[in-house]
Amino acid sequence: MTRLPHESASEDNEPESSYRDGLAGSDHGMSDVAMPDEGYQTGAAVNEKTAEQEDADSEDETSMHSAQRGHAYRSPSAGLEKLGKDMIKMQQSIRRLRELGVEDLVETLPRIVAVGDQSHGKSSLIEAISEIKVPRNEGACTRCPMEINLAGTSRPDAVWNCTISLRQSFTYNPPTKSPRASSKRGGYAGLDHKGRPFGHFVPQDLKDTFFAFTRDKNEVEHLIERAQHATLSPSVDPEIFKPENRGLVPQEFDVKFSPNVVRLEITGPNLPMLTFYDLPGVINRLDKAEDNHLITTVENLVKDYIKSENSLILLTQSMTEDPSNSRAGKIVSDMGAENRCIGVLTKPDRCPSSNFQQWESMLMGESFRMGHGYFVTRQPSQEALKNGISHQQARAEERAFFEAGPWASSLVGFKDQFGTAKLQEALSQKLSHQIQLSLPDINDQVQIKLNSIRTELQQFPDPPGNDLLLRVVRQLELFRQQIQESVDGGYPNNAFQKGWNELATHFRNAMLNSRPALLLNDMGSLPRRSRVDRERTGSSTVESPSERKGEKREAIELISSDDDSPSRPKRQRQAAKKAAPVGTPQSVSRRLKLTEEPPFASAARNSPRFTLTKIREVIRDGHINGIPNQVDPRTITYLCSTSVKHWRQPMIEFIKTSCSMMNDMITHHLGDAFGTWKETQLFVSAQEAIATLIDEFLHGQINAAERGFRLEEAQPMTLNSESLEVSKQEAFKLIQEKRLDHIAEIQVSTIEARLGRQFEDHERKIRKAKITWGSENVGPDLWLREVDVIATVRAYYVTAANRFVDHLCQSVQVELFRGSRNELCSKLEIAFGLNESDPQQRCAFLTAENPERELMRKRLQRDEAHLTEARDELEKVMRELS
Repeated sequence: MTRLPHESASEDNEPESSYRDGLAGSDHGMSDVAMPDEGYQTGAAVNEKTAEQEDADSEDETSMHSAQRGHAYRSPSAGLEKLGKDMIKMQQSIRRLRELGVEDLVETLPRIVAVGDQSHGKSSLIEAISEIKVPRNEGACTRCPMEINLAGTSRPDAVWNCTISLRQSFTYNPPTKSPRASSKRGGYAGLDHKGRPFGHFVPQDLKDTFFAFTRDKNEVEHLIERAQHATLSPSVDPEIFKPENRGLVPQEFDVKFSPNVVRLEITGPNLPMLTFYDLPGVINRLDKAEDNHLITTVENLVKDYIKSENSLILLTQSMTEDPSNSRAGKIVSDMGAENRCIGVLTKPDRCPSSNFQQWESMLMGESFRMGHGYFVTRQPSQEALKNGISHQQARAEERAFFEAGPWASSLVGFKDQFGTAKLQEALSQKLSHQIQLSLPDINDQVQIKLNSIRTELQQFPDPPGNDLLLRVVRQLELFRQQIQESVDGGYPNNAFQKGWNELATHFRNAMLNSRPALLLNDMGSLPRRSRVDRERTGSSTVESPSERKGEKREAIELISSDDDSPSRPKRQRQAAKKAAPVGTPQSVSRRLKLTEEPPFASAARNSPRFTLTKIREVIRDGHINGIPNQVDPRTITYLCSTSVKHWRQPMIEFIKTSCSMMNDMITHHLGDAFGTWKETQLFVSAQEAIATLIDEFLHGQINAAERGFRLEEAQPMTLNSESLEVSKQEAFKLIQEKRLDHIAEIQVSTIEARLGRQFEDHERKIRKAKITWGSENVGPDLWLREVDVIATVRAYYVTAANRFVDHLCQSVQVELFRGSRNELCSKLEIAFGLNESDPQQRCAFLTAENPERELMRKRLQRDEAHLTEARDELEKVMRELS
């Protein structure tokens, strides 16, 4: 076997800057420049210079360079420029679609993806093909993908320029667990879970952020590095990394990997129409165990990019390494993508002669077969880099390398697979073929994108005109009518009032349900016989029929508003508690945030609870000298005052929720009437005026309610004696029935315990019916005075609560709703400057788009025009190719 000629180390991971300067050239010195979105050859625009003329010009330029070097030279871009006129048009159409974002809607856009293990010469290969510079430092380009878009222009005054943007398709959600807990799983938690291939990066809506623009090739490497730093620092504002901020950028990254892309748009004379995706090198081993998650994450990224049938894969393989150990090659094989793969063997000048046989076998297709075979490229040596070799000289040395040794003898049959230029030609042919097959699908998706842009444009208002003031006044009148209809109610504009009525019903029920409660399990108020029986049982609970059926029933019961219908079965009352209130739509529930407890639950939690023993103590403490066994009226006044002290919290909650509902309704109608100017200062001024007005009414309502609450708390009073007496008699009757039932339950349970058996329900009912006030087992009721007092307090509470709720609701309706309705438009007239000396000028100032918004509108309009042009061009190309 012929021995390979060797040179010093080449394709090093840290190329010298002099070689990069050779790549850069000096085009930036020209004065007339073409902007990134100008000068592209699309469709019929290819009139200024035909493909044949460009080839002729290229050949003339090549001859000049060749004469300077003393031997023939072929332009690195020649393979791409030799495409036929139809192929050029197709690539130009695809290029335009990528710029307009169609690639984010369609997976069928053809693309070239470069993959390989770390340190296998992949980045050097990309530089050689596309003539751009990329950073090589650890932790930057190796940790995030880079998309490189090249576009040629035929404009005679156009010069090279580059636009760099950050394309974010993922957002970073940092781990919530400690690093120690995460490391137990070999990396970030959830890394390998289905749907989370990139660890804590999760998909989001696509966001493109402009980063930098330059006409100086020498700046590209530095700008790319800063853009990569921004991509690896998701918690930091990208503005910090932009070139205009010339301060030092943070050197510590938030993450060591990101699936988000640094995108380059490069335009210049005679550049190829081509797109490359340079992915992070597949990792074999890392120094630190805590970084092991990067191995799997990078592999997931490679799989995601090469899974598309329209992805042409460049698999780099260093000839200094055993191909059977290539992790990138294994990924390609596992994905079944060998048929779409071009193998590229790098570093041939460093290949050990003992391993040369296996590379020859691969070139012959006998081992590690790839669908498009293998190519061999050779990049400059380290010594050549130090000496400042230019890109053209590097290609010349590459040709000379393959014209000697086994490459020109035993392997001469594979000469069309040696060198960067040959690889470029193969990429061009394959890419053009993929484009041709994909055109119908792409054309369909272009129409979808076009419709989307037109829909988005509808959200942008037209620039202000002479009728601006009239338009603002007209929309203000529409807004006033909508507010009035919502506040006044009436079908079909009753949504607001219907929702608020449900809120008010919740509030009233909560207030009535929190009336003073009587604890029946009060040993001191039981008849002597019942107390003895209770002590004998030694239990704090009473066994009831429901308990005998396995249901737990506590002996401590509260007489509350739910007990005001004693004839209603308890099971029905409990079911009624669980049922949703009548007419409670989900909107009201969401507004009240019904998550764990019902609305105004503080009323029930803080309602007063009494025992007859406690009431007796209060009566005794308030008794004055004179006639015994009398109740001082001031004692009842004290108890009535105590029973309403818990009203303040639900009262405040009701007022705030009412104001929130009013604000929501106003905001909704504001969007309807002034949504066209949503992104302008006019809308902001309206929001501020509304917030101020609602806040004023909120404080006014709270102050008015506080005064009413203090009156109720300070001096219980009512002149409605007839209603008070009726309520008192009903409360007295209910309490006595509950007390007697409680006593009977204790005594019957005691008999069951003594007999050692349980009565049937009908027998138990008969025995309980025999137990009455004044009977032998109960005796006379010694607590009638206390019962009369608590019945009076409960009756007054109902009267006062109904009065308080009615007054508060009336205040909200009249002062809050109608008051804000009447003042709202006046406030907006002031905010809009309609009462100023020059309202037209004021409205023009308020409705002016902010610069970013205006640029976005113009860009959408430009994109609409470009996309329409691209659609027409695609259809034309498809007709010509059919």
